[in-house]
Amino acid sequence: MLKRITGLVIACMLLAQIMGCSVPEKPEADEEVAAPDLVAEDTVDAQERERIWKEYIFPAISTVMNTREFQSAEEIDPNAVARFCWWKYVEEHGVEQLEETLERVDEQSRSRLFPLDIAMPYAYRYFNLESLDLSRMNDSNYDSQREAFTFSLGKQPRVSNSYGKTAGGLSLHEMEKNPDGTLIVTLYDYYSGDIVDQIATITLMQHEDGEFFFGNGKKEYVENRLVDIVGEHQEFSFPDVFNTSEPMKMISEQGSAVIINTGDHKMPLIKVETNQMKIVRQLELEEESRFIRAKEKDGRIYLMLDDRVRILDMDLKPLQEIPLPPALTREGTQDFFGGYDVCADLERFVYADGEGLKLLDSVDMREELLAGSIHHEHQNVGDFTSHYFDPCFVSGEQKVLATRSYYEGNDGYHLFDLIEGTSKEIQSFEAISTSMVYFDDGAVVDFHTPEYFEDLKTNNYRISYLDFPSGEVNVAESEILGGYMGYIIFPSEVYSGKRYSAFLTIDSETQARYVNRISNESMETEGNLLSLENARVHLVGVLEDGCIMVYYYRNPVDNGFCLIPETGL
Repeated sequence: MLKRITGLVIACMLLAQIMGCSVPEKPEADEEVAAPDLVAEDTVDAQERERIWKEYIFPAISTVMNTREFQSAEEIDPNAVARFCWWKYVEEHGVEQLEETLERVDEQSRSRLFPLDIAMPYAYRYFNLESLDLSRMNDSNYDSQREAFTFSLGKQPRVSNSYGKTAGGLSLHEMEKNPDGTLIVTLYDYYSGDIVDQIATITLMQHEDGEFFFGNGKKEYVENRLVDIVGEHQEFSFPDVFNTSEPMKMISEQGSAVIINTGDHKMPLIKVETNQMKIVRQLELEEESRFIRAKEKDGRIYLMLDDRVRILDMDLKPLQEIPLPPALTREGTQDFFGGYDVCADLERFVYADGEGLKLLDSVDMREELLAGSIHHEHQNVGDFTSHYFDPCFVSGEQKVLATRSYYEGNDGYHLFDLIEGTSKEIQSFEAISTSMVYFDDGAVVDFHTPEYFEDLKTNNYRISYLDFPSGEVNVAESEILGGYMGYIIFPSEVYSGKRYSAFLTIDSETQARYVNRISNESMETEGNLLSLENARVHLVGVLEDGCIMVYYYRNPVDNGFCLIPETGL
């Protein structure tokens, strides 16, 4: 693997040239984009600048500019247009008057109906729109039967900040009036000090009466390269296929290729050649099916959707497809549904609903309740029900692993032996769940810092590994550099591989993330293999030789893919 990693530097450079990208490097101080004065000299006098800011720009920052680029007002999210119009309406009429004149959505709600025929004059005035695409409106914002928008009426109208102060991250830089009467407004978003993180430009055009309306706009990140990476690794520019709000996880390794679950519902799976970090296959789904999870078993990929199971080969080509039994479909799970898994023979399903964890034989439709949901009467937080979720077959499909909820967290893993008819509860940290289990051997189930509440800088960890076949839990006490685990551990911060696992620790002062590795067999640990600062960090996978795949993301122009060399453990 070391030879392969050494060759990856050349492959990365070639890939970057082909894709028109470069390997991200931390900039020298003089390469950072320094902002000029907060408000530059421009062609609009102070009084007019203040009016434009308060009437147009300030309310647009949290509404209009959520559409990062638009060539005309028709391209702006109609929900944002409606909310902008609502704010102007409330501003002009006052909260007290509207409390009396506007109809409530219902008797208990503070939300009011904002009739479409009242909103449209504002849409024309500020956007030059004579109609809105109501098909794109959220159901929570528009009542189609009563033909009215539904917005909450606050206790007082929104008050605009001065243009010289930061609002929603964006501050006014300059206004420039063109000879044709259009007004170009430039906004800066400062990351730290004088470093400009984003630049937004809005063009205001004029009605015949001289009043302005939104013409076009654009918000772009500045390529500062502020992510600081320290440690041995190979870095690659990676195509923008990842949904950065979801964990991205390797579900299978076959030779020099891996299958990665991107977390995206439209394109959930990609196949990547690790010797070049090049995508060689990708799977796109039709809109009517929603991706739930995927796993690899005996050289086949099982793609579990909300209405069917699709079986793929290792090149992501379809082999077979079966519909879900009625009890597992959207129509059959109207109350609680905690997910499902399917056996390799496609005959047995395990799933969780409001009643509990169930095993279903789809041949004779015989169903067995493995464990029922538990209702709690809690003096402090009130009544609640503990449900099972994310069940999966493990240990040669002879056992079922599931997580059970408890109030706002989890109360641990539950391992059910289908042969012996027994079960075992394994205490785990509240954020860990079976959605983080990708292999049949076992899982690191608990990263816990007993001294967390006393000292955030304590480097003492209790790390537990659950072996599925034996049901035994191995525990290691370790001192790892890099801060603490944090109160909540997200799926992106832990990866349990076949032979090695990885997890992130956090520096409580700088918020830098540190990548650490552990041997599943010996429980020996290697701390601070890589540190990354100023970015979100996702652990994508750990290969059988111990190589760790890491994806970092600060913004759309500052992100990358790192490969940490194999282990010496």
